[in-house]
Amino acid sequence: TYEALSNFLYVQLHSSISMAPDGKSIITIRLRGNNPDFQGGRLVEMNINVEQNLLDLLRSLSISSGIEQIISEKAVLKKKK
Repeated sequence: TYEALSNFLYVQLHSSISMAPDGKSIITIRLRGNNPDFQGGRLVEMNINVEQNLLDLLRSLSISSGIEQIISEKAVLKKKK
C-alpha cells in the first residue's frame, strides 16, 4: 500500500464527514489514480473509512491546549525572574 502511494497521482478524490449528535463520526475518503513507479502504473483505487468520536477528540485537544498554555505561561514567568 505505501509503495503504491509513494508517488501517487490522483485523478479523483471524494471525501465526506457525517456526525451524529453524540459526536460519533464517520470520515470517508476515496482516492483513484496511479503511481507510475508501481506495477507499471496500473490504476489504484483506495477507500478509507475512519470512525471517531469528534466531540471527544475536540475535548481532548482542548484540554491538551490548555495544559500547553499553562506550561508556556509558567516558563515565561520563570524566565522573567
